[in-house]
Order: sequence, then C-alpha cells, then structure tokens
Amino acid sequence: MIFVSKRALHCWALVAVISMLSACATVQKGVDGIVSVFDQDGAKPVAKSGQPAQPKAPSGDAPKTSPKPATSPAAAPARATSADELLAAGVRQYEDARYPEAAELLKSSLGAGLRNRTSQARAHKYLAFIHCISEREAACRQSFDRAFTADPAFALTPAEAGHPKWGPVYRSVADAR
Repeated sequence: MIFVSKRALHCWALVAVISMLSACATVQKGVDGIVSVFDQDGAKPVAKSGQPAQPKAPSGDAPKTSPKPATSPAAAPARATSADELLAAGVRQYEDARYPEAAELLKSSLGAGLRNRTSQARAHKYLAFIHCISEREAACRQSFDRAFTADPAFALTPAEAGHPKWGPVYRSVADAR
C-alpha cells in the first residue's frame, strides 16, 4: 500500500487541473504569462512563449500602475538570459501596463547586448513610450533618438505615430534628423 500526504495529493491535483485547463486558449494565455515571468526557481524573468503581440497604446493620459510581483525582476539572481528573451519579456510587461518592470527588462535587454539593430530600436521605442506616458518628455525624445541611431530605417506604425503623447515627440525627433 502506498501512502501519499494530503499536500502531495493536492499538488498533483493542481498540476492535473492546470494541465487540463492549459488546453483552453483563454487559460493558456494566463498560464504563459505566469510561466514567462518566472522560471522554476520562481525568481527570474524568462521568455518561454513565441512572438509577442503588437504594442497597444495605453488608454488615458497617466500610466496604469499595478502591484509589483513578490520578487521584482531587478532583485532576481543573475542567470544567463538572452537579450532577445529580455526584450520579449519587457514588451509583454509593457502590454500588461507594468511599465516600471517593462522599463527594467528593456534596459536589461540593451545592456545584455541585443545584436540586431531592429531589436535595439524596438527596445528604445518601448522605452520612449514609457517615458512619454510618464510625462518625461526629454527622456522620451532621447529614447526615440537612440532608436533612430540604432536603426536609421526606424519608423513607428501610423497608429503609433498618431498617439497624442508620443506622436508629436516622435515626429519632432524624426524631422530633426
């Protein structure tokens, strides 16, 4: 006869339920979000899923704030994470309106050495968006300038360029080049 503790039984039941629910597309997005933020140690941001979705403009003038996770990405122990994974994680945090976390990950992706100039420009673009919606126009302008420096062909989509917060700053930087 095999004896299993209640705790172990509950853990296995939870794993079974999550496995069954992960087949549902709606729940899978939530599971991917959790898995993409924390690795097995529960402390380091990593990218596990495929391509990030296109950016969406935040609604309203002020950035949304959200509670920080139990362990912030900056406090996580060092681990070999690729610059592209950090960029993808930063974009996901931006899309979830977690701007401070997104900014940390985007800066980390640049510091980790994004090799592709388009990826460098993309990281600077999201940093510019964060600065602009946080009323830091000089930093927004500087991030757009760095995006153009990284990739001279850098351009916002028409929808992005029409945003009331960063559109005018982007056009001013683009016109000055």
